[in-house]
Amino acid sequence: MLLLLLAFVNFNPHNVMEARKKQFVNAVSDMVVIADNDSITVTYLWKRGLRFYRINVEKTGETPYCLIYDSKNLWKIIKKKKKKELVSFLERANLWIYDWLYFLPHDFEWRRVEDGLALLKYDHDNARISLWVDDLGRIKKVKIDSEFREMEIEYKEFMDLNDFPYYPKRWVVRCQDVEREFKVGITRVNKGFCTPCNFRIPNY
Repeated sequence: MLLLLLAFVNFNPHNVMEARKKQFVNAVSDMVVIADNDSITVTYLWKRGLRFYRINVEKTGETPYCLIYDSKNLWKIIKKKKKKELVSFLERANLWIYDWLYFLPHDFEWRRVEDGLALLKYDHDNARISLWVDDLGRIKKVKIDSEFREMEIEYKEFMDLNDFPYYPKRWVVRCQDVEREFKVGITRVNKGFCTPCNFRIPNY
């Protein structure tokens, strides 16, 4: 009982999440993670040393597109139509597979809540972001509140990426009475597939 009380008192999400970030960066140099459901496939690409990411989106019966974050802006690019446009962080496909750990700001506020979890909160792009995190630094649930929509993401299963534990493997997204479940089927970690050219914004 004393140990539990000490753990409760000493737990600091700022330290825990920063340690998790360092563990991730040390274990993963580049990665391609592919998750899907019955009608949607999302592919997340990231490379160490670049504050960029890319999400390829394929929906049944629709033209494929990608989202590229260039460290300042999020672009939606439809290659087949040679079209690009700036979009909001709140773009649905961006939130479906967003890396909440790596892009977690340092200045979040937090408090203890039920089930021994910590509730982390911060503002981003006109939205209020809430993350429920356990003592191991696992993000169990995310809620996004904005004037445009509310979205909730509940992480159900986790897996190892190289030597980095507890990366999301299966999660449920709830938004506007629609529920989607995504599950990771393919991972390519430290294989060199992800290069700077993957994050280049086309000129058209």
